[in-house]
Amino acid sequence: EFKVAPSVLLVYDEKRQSYIQAVPNNAFYKRPVVVQRSRFKPVTFAHQEVLQAAAKKLKSELSSDSREVLQMLDFQIDDIVRPANLLGTDGRLRRTKAAVKADIDGDGLLSVDALANVFGAQLEADDAKQLAKDLDVNGKGKVTVDQVLGWTPQCVNNVEFLDRFRMLESLKLPVLVSGVGSDAELSSYLARYTTQPIVLAVGGGNYDIARGIFNESLYQKYNGGMLEAFGKLFAGNVRIFQYPNIGADGAVSSEVDISGSKADLHRYLVGEKKIAAIEPDFLDTFALTQDSKEPYRGQSEDVVSLMKEGSSEWEKYVPDEAAGIIKKSSWFQRYADGGASSQEVIYKVFEVLDKVGE
Repeated sequence: EFKVAPSVLLVYDEKRQSYIQAVPNNAFYKRPVVVQRSRFKPVTFAHQEVLQAAAKKLKSELSSDSREVLQMLDFQIDDIVRPANLLGTDGRLRRTKAAVKADIDGDGLLSVDALANVFGAQLEADDAKQLAKDLDVNGKGKVTVDQVLGWTPQCVNNVEFLDRFRMLESLKLPVLVSGVGSDAELSSYLARYTTQPIVLAVGGGNYDIARGIFNESLYQKYNGGMLEAFGKLFAGNVRIFQYPNIGADGAVSSEVDISGSKADLHRYLVGEKKIAAIEPDFLDTFALTQDSKEPYRGQSEDVVSLMKEGSSEWEKYVPDEAAGIIKKSSWFQRYADGGASSQEVIYKVFEVLDKVGE
């Protein structure tokens, strides 16, 4: 969150029945790797299917004496990493000053009403009350100063992040909790630790490769733009496997919609086998069957949209373990009520406290 480390690799320990930190050199040594990047907000059946299908395809290409394909999730944390304007000492002091001043009795606790009064200096009364309630993730009517300042796992943004990680635990796959900012950076990171094939698995649902990969706005930090990024992304033994899209009508399609010079670049990369479609042979039969493919069509964005609409249809797109965690969460109820995202809540709190503490 505070950019102390770019990434942490976690592997599931069957004896402890929990995740433990792992050393990349040991985990990736001579292993073919298939990785999927996402915020997993939340994890869906589509996530699982895309990763498994890519692993099957890669396994079919390897020799019999190759090590088992390592399936891994790259859990992106960009939505909890604080932007530069929230990392400065002056801003932290202002926010701390405002929060401590509100803690009249000095016990480290603020009632929702007291917190609403603080926010009321900058917001309308109803908005101030709602923002204070959104911070009360335990529904106890009180919030700690640390929660207000985002210094605890019980901070509204961190609670949702940790719930999303708990949803991944049922899969028991290695998880790279990662601040790695692009596919190219992830490719370079993995190539440090294995000389075996590396596959980035993409696609499924209504995924658009033109938006997800062939999008110039993603590569603005590279002097050479998309071409420089692609040079790093596809260096060595790295490829992209694309799962076919499953449309709203249930139709499965491998077609891509890329225009102009980027279409030429896409054709070149396909011709060089750097981008390859995942064939139907590697797809789960449930994903191909008309009566059962619906759960594989929805993506995380669809799940959140259905939550905000108040529809229970989101449940069919996520594993049971994930659905159970979601239903018990404070942020689910906020989404169901059409409220703000956890990130929007905490950043709004910081914005208000900055002004109050001036």
